[in-house]
Amino acid sequence: ILALLLLGPWLAPQVPRDRTGLESELGRLVEAVALVVGETVVTETELELEARVVLVAGGGIEAAFGPIDAETVRSVRQWLVNQLLIHAEAERLGVFEPSNEEVAAEVERFRRRFGSQDRFERFLRAQDVGLDRIEAIFRRNLRVRRYLESRVKLTVEVTEEDIAAFYARARERFAGRPLKEVHDLIQGYLFKERYEASVRKLVADLAAWADVRLLAEPRDIPAISDSIAREPP
Repeated sequence: ILALLLLGPWLAPQVPRDRTGLESELGRLVEAVALVVGETVVTETELELEARVVLVAGGGIEAAFGPIDAETVRSVRQWLVNQLLIHAEAERLGVFEPSNEEVAAEVERFRRRFGSQDRFERFLRAQDVGLDRIEAIFRRNLRVRRYLESRVKLTVEVTEEDIAAFYARARERFAGRPLKEVHDLIQGYLFKERYEASVRKLVADLAAWADVRLLAEPRDIPAISDSIAREPP
């Protein structure tokens, strides 16, 4: 999912002055803003939550309590910018709002990743959020997915001529296998390539009209300490 929604280099971070300097002028810094997309402000704590949720939902359960490296945080940040841009457009158009039942099903799938209700609740406590915050994330993600499926996926086309032309250009990659054996593989590859290109164009178009600011360079997210992450008695 991260590879699908990465931003290009045109979106450069605007890094503020050294945090120590800010604290000396304004007092102790309680919470830093990580990014702003339109009217949505995302703090570093919220970015951590988004990172842990998207990684766990994608199968990386170790991200629930473990460390996350800065490069992964950067990818999640870029993915989140895209989510917020597309979601704002869906809201503006008033389309693709998921039902409560659909959201509940997504949250339940996420909960099952933890293996037990106790471990899931421990995750919520560690992130200092309620179930409603998790529901809001999946409601947004569902709406974005529906928007992309309707406005982008249905417009992507791969013809038989496209498949045959790719096979002719890259025949050596298939070690002599006939076209009929690799037809579906080529079709999937070309579809994914064109779909991702369409998403990148959509995001670039939306970003051109939005106020997008990246206000802090991504840093490693440490593992949750034992005192916070341990199971309740």
